[in-house]
Amino acid sequence: MPKISLEELTRIAGEIERTPSEERGDISNAEFAWLYKSGQPLQQLKRQTGEIAGLFMMDGSGIVFEDYSGTDAVANIHNHPSGNMQFTLEDINALLGGVTRGENLKYSLIASTNTGKVTGFYELEYAGKRANAAALMEANNDIYRAHLGKKYDFLDKHPEVRAQMKIGESILSPQEYHTMVTEAMTASSIVGRARPLTGYLFADKRFVPE
Repeated sequence: MPKISLEELTRIAGEIERTPSEERGDISNAEFAWLYKSGQPLQQLKRQTGEIAGLFMMDGSGIVFEDYSGTDAVANIHNHPSGNMQFTLEDINALLGGVTRGENLKYSLIASTNTGKVTGFYELEYAGKRANAAALMEANNDIYRAHLGKKYDFLDKHPEVRAQMKIGESILSPQEYHTMVTEAMTASSIVGRARPLTGYLFADKRFVPE
């Protein structure tokens, strides 16, 4: 299947920009999610609340949106209000989870919306076998645990480094986290590419005016 065309991404961007605000805010400061079916209007996904969603959020998995098992969507979409297009382990696993639930889904699109306008997408494409997606999600969690274990071992041997860490600071540094996510992405047969919209280019993990 060819990647989603720039013309179609531009159409999708317009729909995202027209997303109504809610109690959490608008697309410039809150995260939303949608499903994309080729040539059709986006289907906005509701944010899940309650005990199960709370457990996911406590585990660092971010916002939990409604299940979409059995959909014929081609892609799931969410926005990064910060404009930073650095994808996370949750982004990787969200694509794999979508692949396990939808027989046509093979893309995730991350939209940059920090100005309230979509300036580009980071496109993730799953190039592996659909039957392997669920196992790859668990393997990615193992990769995460392995990197955490290695860092904890390092901190145990170097208490002076741990003493310099601030309360609430992530155990993995940004570079360590990026290395971990890149490893998981490669192991998951996922290809990523920046898709700037007309008038923008991709630089330093962001879409900036040409």
